[in-house]
Amino acid sequence: MAGCGGNSTESVSPGSPPTPSGTLGIALPAGPRTFDPLLAKTPADRLVVGQIYEPLTRSISGPYGETAREPGLATAAQPGAHRTIWRIQLRPGVRFSDGARFNATAVLQNAVRWRATPEGQALLPGLVAADAPRPDLVRFIFGEPNSDVMRQLASVRLGIVSPRALRSPNASTSLARGLAAGTGPFELHRHDAHGILMARTDAGGGPDTIWGQASSWSTCAFRPRRRGAWRCYAAAPCRSRRDSGQGSYAPCGVTRC
Repeated sequence: MAGCGGNSTESVSPGSPPTPSGTLGIALPAGPRTFDPLLAKTPADRLVVGQIYEPLTRSISGPYGETAREPGLATAAQPGAHRTIWRIQLRPGVRFSDGARFNATAVLQNAVRWRATPEGQALLPGLVAADAPRPDLVRFIFGEPNSDVMRQLASVRLGIVSPRALRSPNASTSLARGLAAGTGPFELHRHDAHGILMARTDAGGGPDTIWGQASSWSTCAFRPRRRGAWRCYAAAPCRSRRDSGQGSYAPCGVTRC
């Protein structure tokens, strides 16, 4: 596909993920203004940060709907009788790219930030508290019934950030510059006038310990779009489910600029 990868000719049998290789190139009309997921307001912002951070309740499927949708970081979300308390079951065995564990403590650290900022309050209105009965279970407590929690927690702007990054004295600067860790398959490698290059993360022992590692691409490049050039765009992050066994990646289309 023109503009959408390297020259790999590796053949992959069904059920066997390919070795990640090549670069997925994505041309953007303008670069992202921030790498902080909570502040990612433009389509370019959200597309780029969605490669680093994953929200709790976004489900994942293979390209062009060829595989069934499967849960992401949260394997289940159950409301209480009055929908003021939501119980979020977390996927075990997931790590951030800095090696920190994804668990209830990490989610609670993010919830503190959501409740303390205007952006977080707007994305998750009415959240008054969050607690963790178990390391793999988080409860979100709202001041009034909320039937829209599944959709709200699927926003990439509520992508989960490593607790190590949030505890840093320079957390805001690290987030804005793309230096904080997430559970996505890519991390920022370079950002300059020529564009953005993201590299597949290898922290935590590889695909068995980091969510989304079975990506078909080893790097993901975002470049400024030039008039008359081909544009490659992705409707979802450039990655696939770690445990799907399909080695698939997000839909990628090519159109004329």
